[in-house]
Amino acid sequence: MKIFSKVFTVIIALSFLSCNKLKYSNLKSIDIYDYQLEVPAQFELIEEQGIDSYVGKLSGEGIDIPFDFGVYTSPDKDLDQEKYDIYFETFGTVERQIVVPKDSQADFTTLHIRDLENYSELGGYVSLKMYTNNITRKEQKLVVKIFESAKLK
Repeated sequence: MKIFSKVFTVIIALSFLSCNKLKYSNLKSIDIYDYQLEVPAQFELIEEQGIDSYVGKLSGEGIDIPFDFGVYTSPDKDLDQEKYDIYFETFGTVERQIVVPKDSQADFTTLHIRDLENYSELGGYVSLKMYTNNITRKEQKLVVKIFESAKLK
């Protein structure tokens, strides 16, 4: 039964990451400094006041996805694998981590993406972190698709 449970979890996880493109007909690209994301047309970029980084949120369809672009963002670590599916991908000089909680209402769905060639003299990689929680499973699928589209411009 344990093997079936693990196989089922892998199948569900792959269904989240099986498509690289959103299946919306009206998409637009939104740039957050060095990165570009594909979002449904009704999403908007809202800039906010940050202290040591560029912050704001993507907002649309009742979903807010705050972001932080700067040196002090980092990938999630030491996550409970019983509570999260964690996807790590490297393409070229870019590392991307997507964390998908099994409980989208209580835990954070996150993206961390960084270019390994963009190291700051402040002692870290300049990277983008995005996150949201308290969303439905359907909304989580959309957020994951947006996160999967994140790429270096």
